[in-house]
Amino acid sequence: MPATVTLATTTFASPVAAGDTQILLTSTSGIVPGVFLVANREVFKVIALTGIGTAVTVLRGQAGTATQPHGTSETIYVARGDQFYATDPVGLPPTAIPVSPYLNVLTGAIWVVQGDEIGAGTGARSWQPVTSAQTIGDLGLRQTTTTTPS
Repeated sequence: MPATVTLATTTFASPVAAGDTQILLTSTSGIVPGVFLVANREVFKVIALTGIGTAVTVLRGQAGTATQPHGTSETIYVARGDQFYATDPVGLPPTAIPVSPYLNVLTGAIWVVQGDEIGAGTGARSWQPVTSAQTIGDLGLRQTTTTTPS
């Protein structure tokens, strides 16, 4: 069985300084007051949509996370408060995964499940980390390559 909820994503439309309380997103689809945004070990709580383009007002550093600057290329996950975690997963994944990916907001680790939901492969199910690596690309520009196990 696939995850009950697959988290929506967006990105920052402009860089975010550590003290900013109004941020500009590339999309506000599915974003309402009370929802959380998770980006690179920081949790933001959405307070209001400003009504001006895709700007939102947020509370920074929620769920024990620290405020920090963010770049435009960072993935932002849109989640309710019960859809992210402060620990890494342990043991075998349950048959029904409540949310994917599994986000540890304190370490920034992202996990997905590998293996069959039913049948002989069920015992071989495991949590696999999603990894990112940065390289220097054309014209000296930084590129991030994310590898999600398939």
